[in-house]
Amino acid sequence: MPLDTIVSPPSETIKKFEASLQIIKNWFCKLQWDLDLKESYIKYLENEILIWDGELDPLRQEISDIKERLEKTLRDSESRENYIDYLEKRLVIFQDEIDKLNEK
Repeated sequence: MPLDTIVSPPSETIKKFEASLQIIKNWFCKLQWDLDLKESYIKYLENEILIWDGELDPLRQEISDIKERLEKTLRDSESRENYIDYLEKRLVIFQDEIDKLNEK
């Protein structure tokens, strides 16, 4: 730089630009901090989900087993009802035969 050049202080526009740039930097830092916080919270929640999911697995299996037992019990009950119906019909037939034999 030549010796006769005078360096003038930054213009008002440059000062405003630097101030705006600082505001943007501060805003960016706050957003970055907020993002880091939210990512940490998401990781925490994902971990909690894994823990709960692990605790739910035995319950899911138990529910499945109970459903199977219930379905079997319902099938058995239906079979027994059908057998009772069959026995009642047979009883009516036998009663008719007994009545016929008694008439003779």
